[in-house]
Amino acid sequence: MNAFEFLKPETVKKLARLDIQAKMIVEGFYAGLHQSAQQGFSATFSEHLKYTPGDDVRGIDFRVLARTDRFYVKKFEAETQRDSAVIVDVSGSMGYASKSSLPSKYEYAIYLSAALTYMMTLSRDPCGLMIASDTVRRTIKPRTGLRQFALMLSELVRAKPEGASLLPALIENVGLVLRHRGLAIIVSDFLMDLGSLSLCLARLAHRRYDVVAFQILDPAEIDFQVRDSVILRDLETGNEVYVDPRIAKKGYQREFDRHQNELRKIFLDANQGLLTLDTSHGFEEPLRHFLRQRSRKR
Repeated sequence: MNAFEFLKPETVKKLARLDIQAKMIVEGFYAGLHQSAQQGFSATFSEHLKYTPGDDVRGIDFRVLARTDRFYVKKFEAETQRDSAVIVDVSGSMGYASKSSLPSKYEYAIYLSAALTYMMTLSRDPCGLMIASDTVRRTIKPRTGLRQFALMLSELVRAKPEGASLLPALIENVGLVLRHRGLAIIVSDFLMDLGSLSLCLARLAHRRYDVVAFQILDPAEIDFQVRDSVILRDLETGNEVYVDPRIAKKGYQREFDRHQNELRKIFLDANQGLLTLDTSHGFEEPLRHFLRQRSRKR
């Protein structure tokens, strides 16, 4: 399988139509989260960006203004470059797809991770990778360039969803990828015990890591769709349970809603970003909206 098949041309085109894709990722994710301590002191010029309300007026290039009658701000490497790591959950539950016409949650995770890392590659921002389930399976240190992008994508394609999820504990090992403060992008279904997640996010914040999480769910998990009695198997433990939908539907929906409310509260209390995605829908529009909202809040 060619790893680049996971970056669909139509996805690239949609993302390319964002108003300066580098601005969405670099400013929305990085500069908007914590301004670089070196801002304004870098000697390496990076690029011009259109001035938008809220930009530092001290960065306006008045020579360009005189020539073009348009406002542009100068950006430098120190203002934009910041290490990031994509942490992808490859536990057994990520291999689930309720229909053959849908991608599994893990395949969807590859599409999403490919789009995010591709945009960061175009923005010349170092990006690394951690693949984890009950153990850390693979880590790649942050680097820039298409070769790095291809390496990360190849490792994602090679990995197979299996095992239990101990993601909250494993996230604390983000230091294996990010030596200094940076951005941790978590891609998971978060269908796990959330007891330690709050403490984990607090510890990451203390170490000055910022976190953005993408929860990937199958539509059958969001809305209980079992119509007939069936035996369901846990993809992580192998345990099987007989399910009568007439009895299970209300209880399942109640527990699922409770879990989702707890997950949202954990990220809200930690002041970190969380976006839930459905594998039956594309992620381009929700991602665009999420990044814009997050940029405004920062």
